[in-house]
Amino acid sequence: MKDKEYWMDRRLRCRPQAGTRRLWQQAGALTLLSALALIPLTGCGGGGGTTSGTTSTPTPTPTPTAGAPVAAKVTIAWNARSRSASRDTSSTVLIGPTAALSAVITLQHGKVDGGDLVWTVDRDTAAPTSPSPAAQQESYTAGDLTLPGKTYPLTVQFYAQADGQGKIVSSATATVTVANDGTVTGAYTPTGAIAKIIFPAQTIPIGQPADLAFQALDAGGNDLHITPGSVYFLLLSGSANLQLSTSGAATGLKPGTATVSAFSDLASSVPTTVTVVSNAVVAITPATGPTITYAQTQPFTATVAPVPPGADPGVTWTIVDGAGKPITDGSAGTIDAKTGLYTAPQHSGTFTVQAKSVYDPSKTATAKVTVIHPIVVTPNTVPAGLIQNGQVDVIVNHTVPFTAATAYVPDGQSADVTWSVVTVNGTPVTDGSAGTIDAATGLYTAPTTRGTYYVQATSNFDPTASARVQINVRGATVPIVVQ
Repeated sequence: MKDKEYWMDRRLRCRPQAGTRRLWQQAGALTLLSALALIPLTGCGGGGGTTSGTTSTPTPTPTPTAGAPVAAKVTIAWNARSRSASRDTSSTVLIGPTAALSAVITLQHGKVDGGDLVWTVDRDTAAPTSPSPAAQQESYTAGDLTLPGKTYPLTVQFYAQADGQGKIVSSATATVTVANDGTVTGAYTPTGAIAKIIFPAQTIPIGQPADLAFQALDAGGNDLHITPGSVYFLLLSGSANLQLSTSGAATGLKPGTATVSAFSDLASSVPTTVTVVSNAVVAITPATGPTITYAQTQPFTATVAPVPPGADPGVTWTIVDGAGKPITDGSAGTIDAKTGLYTAPQHSGTFTVQAKSVYDPSKTATAKVTVIHPIVVTPNTVPAGLIQNGQVDVIVNHTVPFTAATAYVPDGQSADVTWSVVTVNGTPVTDGSAGTIDAATGLYTAPTTRGTYYVQATSNFDPTASARVQINVRGATVPIVVQ
């Protein structure tokens, strides 16, 4: 009976502790053998001795041994989601691309039973960004066990959204080895689903952070809809005009241009122009286009506002075509680049002058100017034909009705003239000493004094167009009667 009690006591004391029992359940038969080898033999047979006063040795934490199933552990160094940071393309580290928020890891035949070991991992989007290539480095442990000391094919697919959702933005493959502690190591070959970055020329305002627009396309030209922060930008030139912040926003510093390229992991764009503009407005006077004749001049002025202190508020003047390209051959007239004085060409047409802000060259204003043939005023008399060589003879105190024809007056404009008595130089004479003329009807009344006088017809549409007639006032002829 005593021997029976002794063996019962030994059986009770040699039962595996709770931790050991769990290890058995997880690892199966192979783990069972390894765990049994770790259980102390004191008091459990084979060593002799008595049970009275014996203290059990604590069971140590099992250490994985070669061949014992372990949980595979993959470390991902996520590229910084900072649109002005650099990127890492190392082949010895599994790089999480900038465009990805999650990954699906597949260790082919990695399960103890030979099935594929698959687990989905998410990037920690709450982690702060850093300018270093590996802005976040995280280890992800599989939910099932694998056998260490072996090599396996491993594939990783990176997704644009969390939980393995959205479009695949990149992949990586490797032949990896699982260490006894579960660490997975290997040389990774990345392949990019992003085949092309479309980064169009664009405009941003001064002082207001803005996201730069882009598209990421796969090899089939499909938009991958990657999230903000998935593309980083490299400022190639124009740092005085544009600033790229580590948060990914572009801020205009002053009007001008900058050259920027967009990158997303294995794809990049061509260098693109980003234009920084202000809120300045250019206004031209006269705003409504004037009408002038050949070789006539027309002054233009312009204002630019608002302009910060110290900036040049002036404009540069040019003549442009319908597409805004400068015309410099004189065919549309000429304009002084600084003063804005326009000189019409020697032919008719409608032309465009442009004022461009010196402070912000992206801001312009335009005005139209119409050039017409000079108005031609042709005086006549009633009855016609009294004017010979631009002169007409009139007896003192007699009258002569004048008329005038105007040519090249635009449709809808007045073809009438205004009559006046003038000097040979065109200076008005209003005291009656040279006779008088009705301004509207053209009826001239000669003075009482003989002499040479002048009348002038001036176009009501174009006061610069006029014509003068010389009037020779003679005395009355007294008939001589011969007896």
